[in-house]
Amino acid sequence: MTAARRSGRGRSARETGGRYRVRARRDTESMRVNARLDPASAAKLDTIMERTGKSVTEVLKTAIEAYFAEIEAQRRPRVQELALRIGLVGCGEGPEDLSSRHKAYFSESLTGKHDHR
Repeated sequence: MTAARRSGRGRSARETGGRYRVRARRDTESMRVNARLDPASAAKLDTIMERTGKSVTEVLKTAIEAYFAEIEAQRRPRVQELALRIGLVGCGEGPEDLSSRHKAYFSESLTGKHDHR
């Protein structure tokens, strides 16, 4: 029996009883993932691997990228992102320290406006 066979690599999900265990290790630049799949999911994974000729790793990477893109597309943008998109940031004019001294400027503006009272 080869080392790959003993470790479970090179076998289909059906041969391993649908078991791919999930375990994350970040010792190196990559992350090792093992997952337990029910028989229906295992059969789907096997079919994908057979039809595409891709390994479990390649299938999972592709699936993660697709799912991540879907989630990112559904994410509500933050206010800052929206302001940047519509050109609101940087469209006004004023003193360079307006963000840190806005209260003083506002106060001066009100005093100048209502100074006649």
